[in-house]
Amino acid sequence: MTTQGSFTIILMKIGEYNRIQFNDIQHIFIGKIIGGQETSKVKWFKLNNLPLLMVPHRKEQIKIRLCHNSRVVLINR
Repeated sequence: MTTQGSFTIILMKIGEYNRIQFNDIQHIFIGKIIGGQETSKVKWFKLNNLPLLMVPHRKEQIKIRLCHNSRVVLINR
């Protein structure tokens, strides 16, 4: 898998969020950058200070994952 010039590997799937009313399924993975071009900017955030502009429902997905950290989370809404 490549993303913005970097090569990554998927380590594990950690979530699947199905928003039925929008016909939208999001698969969430933990990955690792293993090579390729460097990105121009990487920024880390504390969990209690996430950025305002994120993918819709991402904060909720992070919160759910933190409560269920030992298994894949499957959510249908």
